[in-house]
Amino acid sequence: MRTKLNILPPLKNNGQYNHVKAKVDRQQARSALYINKKRGAKPTKIAVGATVRVHKPFHVGEGEMQYSKPLSVQRHTGLSSFILSDRKRWNTACLSLCPEGSTEAPGAETAEESLSPIQTSERSSLQRERQPPQWTKDYAMK
Repeated sequence: MRTKLNILPPLKNNGQYNHVKAKVDRQQARSALYINKKRGAKPTKIAVGATVRVHKPFHVGEGEMQYSKPLSVQRHTGLSSFILSDRKRWNTACLSLCPEGSTEAPGAETAEESLSPIQTSERSSLQRERQPPQWTKDYAMK
């Protein structure tokens, strides 16, 4: 009779399958090394206490920041997952390390900010002269 209830007593582990488990563990470790080497996997540089920003995993509208405000790493929960100060779990792929002492988002510097003060003043004083289109010379414009 099929039932969802577990009516059998739990299996006793007498150590008779320890050699099989060790062999499976060895093979899985070899496979992991091979795949990581083939894919060029590298260990994460993020550690507990580091300041990171979360790359927003959804569509970001024009004028919005692609990264969250700086958050600190509270706990390492897996090979590549962390719990941040906002109490959410994030994968390393979504996180970006903040440089020490920085409060700006990585890559958030705009073209205006990258120019020196002299260049910005020159840029604002140099305006293009706008002329009417050439085709309007044939018509009487009001």
